[in-house]
Amino acid sequence: MKVTMKKVLAAVLSLCMMLLVFVPAYAADENTQTQLKFNDDGEFKIIQFADTQDDVFPSKAMLTLMEKVCEELKPDLVVFSGDNVSQAIAPLNRAAIRQLIAPIAKLGIPYAYTFGNHDAENDVSKQTQHKYYMENGNCLTYNADDSLHGFGNCNLPILSSDGEDIAFNLWMIDSNMYHPDGGYDIVYPDQMEWYETTSIALEEQAGHKVPSLVFQHIVPPEIFDYLEPAPEGTTESTKYHTGRDGSFLMRFKADAPVNGGFFLQEFPCPTNFNTNEVEVMAQRGDVLGIAFGHDHVNNYIVSMENGIDLIQTPGMSYQSYGNDNVRGFRMFTLNENDPWSYETQTYKYTDFMSASEINNFSANLYQYFMSVMTIFDVAFKSILSYLPGGRK
Repeated sequence: MKVTMKKVLAAVLSLCMMLLVFVPAYAADENTQTQLKFNDDGEFKIIQFADTQDDVFPSKAMLTLMEKVCEELKPDLVVFSGDNVSQAIAPLNRAAIRQLIAPIAKLGIPYAYTFGNHDAENDVSKQTQHKYYMENGNCLTYNADDSLHGFGNCNLPILSSDGEDIAFNLWMIDSNMYHPDGGYDIVYPDQMEWYETTSIALEEQAGHKVPSLVFQHIVPPEIFDYLEPAPEGTTESTKYHTGRDGSFLMRFKADAPVNGGFFLQEFPCPTNFNTNEVEVMAQRGDVLGIAFGHDHVNNYIVSMENGIDLIQTPGMSYQSYGNDNVRGFRMFTLNENDPWSYETQTYKYTDFMSASEINNFSANLYQYFMSVMTIFDVAFKSILSYLPGGRK
């Protein structure tokens, strides 16, 4: 019996609609905000996923790794540090974000996010994407001040285990996208004025200066202060940095304060311009480190003379470029008995998954199918929201 393609597609569509009931949906109440707190053992663990940078058909390996590590390492917070999804068209962007957050939402772990340079390159605004994040799991990112550059600039205090003290603080900073004069953008002075004002208010509330970590997407330009200047006539690859007015090699200076086990496999890509971000934070004296992604195949910590660490976390993405010798994530462990220090470690996919799991054909096919289900579900609910009595 001859079956036409039209009938096949009709049958597939019918099956998709029947299976929509199996697609998980997570909803968050924007009026409730989880209060982060150190555990009874005095620890607080943060997992940073950098540059997941997937679309409406996310990598099954990436989603599996997220769930595996969160089940095993039991973080108290997950942070997505920018270039989270790269997906145009609002309903598809909505579906992409839902799938990205699903492993975290399933386990009930709160999360925060910052935007990267790619997130809003398409036609879906940061404000719209924030609404999509708020629909999924326990999203803690908020926009502290609508007048500032960027979106999602905020801070998240962490209380002591007894709830009596503000023991630590996390800053989510939007490092923006592209500078009007070319290259990547900066963290603007108005964002730093907000940081400084909020930091002072936090100190007054706590009765002491509150140690903190910063999460943003783009590396600060101070990284070039620790690269080897390019000698005249070198045959090595070099990169010119306008803000530092010089060319540099893709390696750290011999005496650079870089932690062991680092990888520098591409030139850092900060803004071409000097900013006051690091200077203001160093003057306040409450930031231990700035954690970022952006450069997918780099992994290092530079301990600057001003007391702030530059913390590069490698990328997670299989959709975008990467290298399996670093592709993975970072975990931070804080201790309320020693809040002015932190422990951190990066992990690779192969620390948790075998090659066969990463490249499993049937799992990838299943994920593709579930992505189609999610697209149908989002589209269906989007249509319903515009009907009389529907909720947008």
